[in-house]
Amino acid sequence: MSYTLRTVVPELFQKRDPLDPKLNEILKRGFSLPLNTVKKGSGRPVLLRYGFPDGKLFPVEDLMKICYMVIEILMQEDDNFIVVGEEAIVDLKDISLAAIGQWTPALAKKVITSFEKALPVRVKNMHLLNPPPGFETMFAFIKSFMSDKLKKRIHLHNPPYENFHKEFSQEALPVEYGGKNGTIQELTDYWKAKVESYRDWFLAEESIRSDESRRPEKPKTASSLFGLEGSFRKLDVD
Repeated sequence: MSYTLRTVVPELFQKRDPLDPKLNEILKRGFSLPLNTVKKGSGRPVLLRYGFPDGKLFPVEDLMKICYMVIEILMQEDDNFIVVGEEAIVDLKDISLAAIGQWTPALAKKVITSFEKALPVRVKNMHLLNPPPGFETMFAFIKSFMSDKLKKRIHLHNPPYENFHKEFSQEALPVEYGGKNGTIQELTDYWKAKVESYRDWFLAEESIRSDESRRPEKPKTASSLFGLEGSFRKLDVD
């Protein structure tokens, strides 16, 4: 399934040159930042910063492409990440209505399916910080594509983040999040250089795909995996 999805979802898994101007701009802004400190027995914290103070809008496909690229690097380098999993921290501060509006049913289904099926990574928990007004509607929509197991691992946090800080110590978090573990800019510079250092690897991965013409049964396609349901699925909001 991993290589099948890499084949049928090219918008997320192809054209992954980190020096491409569009992708490099996202790297410069520090969208996907694994944190350095891992508590014993815990997953690797990965900070995702969806909003940008200047309102700059990036295609969700490109943002998620960078997210998956960083995850694949962690799969190469961090045994704890493979064995224990990931603690995702998603900061929604400064996210715009235009950014929220990019999450169509079809795209949401592709992103969630790819995350759950194409990447052999366990999400131990997902912490959502600073949810904007009206976020509940979008959140219910995105959750409709998640497995029941993942839904139970999602936690929302608003200031002063008391429960969040019970999960992550000052030693784990950047100073901008009340911690002592470096700054966002330092993490951004490190991970921009790290992803760029994998450029040859990502370019070589472009040619590694499933050959659906050789599948004994019916070849897998975006239509057979996602169907029209991805575009027209009814949104049920509690």
